[in-house]
Amino acid sequence: MHSSPGNQRISIDPRFRSRPVEIPSNYSFSAMLVIECQ
Repeated sequence: MHSSPGNQRISIDPRFRSRPVEIPSNYSFSAMLVIECQ
């Protein structure tokens, strides 16, 4: 299960750079992931 979070982080990384705050609906969801990524 150590590779599970690593793979998810890479998949979300590019998506956040594409539109981090362009989607207000996903703002809450993205904010949570950003905190976990950092």
